[in-house]
Amino acid sequence: MASTTTREGDAGQEQVPRFVKSGSVMFLDWILHFDMDDLRRRAEREGNSPAIKALLQAMPRSIDSRPIGRYRDPDGRVGAAQLVTISGIKDFLAKVNAALNESILAGAAFSDWPRTHDRMRPGAVQGRQWLALEGHSLRFAFPAHPSEWAKGKAAWILRIMEEWAKSTRPGETPEYNPRSTSRSWPFSLLVGGDVG
Repeated sequence: MASTTTREGDAGQEQVPRFVKSGSVMFLDWILHFDMDDLRRRAEREGNSPAIKALLQAMPRSIDSRPIGRYRDPDGRVGAAQLVTISGIKDFLAKVNAALNESILAGAAFSDWPRTHDRMRPGAVQGRQWLALEGHSLRFAFPAHPSEWAKGKAAWILRIMEEWAKSTRPGETPEYNPRSTSRSWPFSLLVGGDVG
């Protein structure tokens, strides 16, 4: 189940129903926001590699969201709960992994982490499945270089703290704004050390 919230106050009352009605999905709030109409447009752009195009075309076909309801949280933000289903999950994950492998080989994925990228390259050549289904769970594993992993987590935490500081007035409690951290998402605060 996915949950969406917005801080725009009254604008959220209009934004969330439109968002839910369009079939768009938010996993982990704004961090993994997928606008299905945007994905369809991006799939038709010139210059997409075959694996990226296949993934962008598969996302709107494979991901189905059904609204469960709307709510207002204790801070007054409007939110919506969605039941999200991914059909054909094995084929879908194969497309995700193919796109990731292609991006690694092209030097795009993990380019800010050169030692991790070097560790991932042989797996990408072999078509490694970085994201896999294990029972009822998804597992993402990659051979992160320990120093890059530690620096990445520290940079992510710093970015959150800086955003909190910018959005907080004296005497107010800071609030988390996931939009500012979405670029640095896949760092997990739950997993430490070398992953994969």
